Amino acid sequence: MKETPRQKALLDKLADVLKGTSPERLRSLLEKTQSVQIRVTASDKSSMAETASALGLTVTDYLTRLHLFAVEVLAREKGGRRE
Repeated sequence: MKETPRQKALLDKLADVLKGTSPERLRSLLEKTQSVQIRVTASDKSSMAETASALGLTVTDYLTRLHLFAVEVLAREKGGRRE
């Protein structure tokens, strides 16, 4: 996937924020230690995997990004407040 100008700006901002953070601290912030188990149909599971793959993502990353997208949409609807 090609990076958009908005994505680049966000990544640059993130890089500035994280400058000076120790590798150990970054690892503790980013490490995925929890699991979520969901029940879906075989068709939905296959469709999720295909969509994630088409986007160059794992199913975990795909579902996490969908969640973050929903959080942003809800925040905008509530006047920019994230909860």
